[in-house]
Amino acid sequence: LFVKQQQKELLPIGCDNSQINIVIFNSSLDEMEVLEDWKNPIYIDQNEGIRRILEAFAEEPDYKFYLRVHPNLKGLNNTQMRETAEIANRYLNVEVIPPDDPVHTYALIDACDKVITFGSTVGVEACYWQKPSILLGRSFYEYLDCCYKPKNHVEVIQLLKENLVPKDRLEAVKYGYWAVRMGVPFTRFVQTEVWDPWGASVHRGKFMETEITYSRSAFRLNLFLMLFERESHPVLMKSIKRRLNFFRDKAKRLFGIS
Repeated sequence: LFVKQQQKELLPIGCDNSQINIVIFNSSLDEMEVLEDWKNPIYIDQNEGIRRILEAFAEEPDYKFYLRVHPNLKGLNNTQMRETAEIANRYLNVEVIPPDDPVHTYALIDACDKVITFGSTVGVEACYWQKPSILLGRSFYEYLDCCYKPKNHVEVIQLLKENLVPKDRLEAVKYGYWAVRMGVPFTRFVQTEVWDPWGASVHRGKFMETEITYSRSAFRLNLFLMLFERESHPVLMKSIKRRLNFFRDKAKRLFGIS
């Protein structure tokens, strides 16, 4: 989905294979910030981790880092993006690739010696690409032996300096099979459109032969409901529940559910 806007085989200008090239793929922090179990086990957050890594190699001219900013961060002016801009201006050993840049993700993996992720699926894809993959966050594939998993910052730097071998790509195949086959197949619903809740498309399909659309608004309301119930904001909760009841009543009328 994300590579459709990228130019195949395109690399950053001046990419030099005589250096030790390391690519960092970040993730959009807003996707996981409210999940207690998804807190970064090594750093305060991703940007702190990136800064500390770059500082550790500031006097190592043989190392060059590329920070590929996640496409979900396109057009945002949040704390993460402002700090990313500060990183780009402050550190000379990194090239920041914006979220909408046409540089090809997989060409970048091929051109680099190691891959760093904070939980993005590109971490397990790098294993399949037979590149040493270093995981610095939580992920759905963290229990597979598809990447290196340092326990602290010292181990992170050690792994970046060591001559690592790629993990067995069979581990990536296991994850891919799970991603395709996970869950229980629908018996009454047939999906007719890819779901992209944050983008322009919506979830469309047929439920018992009736065309339905699951809008982004309904998706976000459900997400916000979960957040505000946890944080106990009674006024906002009342407003959100009223909107959710509207969607539920509409569904009841549509399907004749009493």
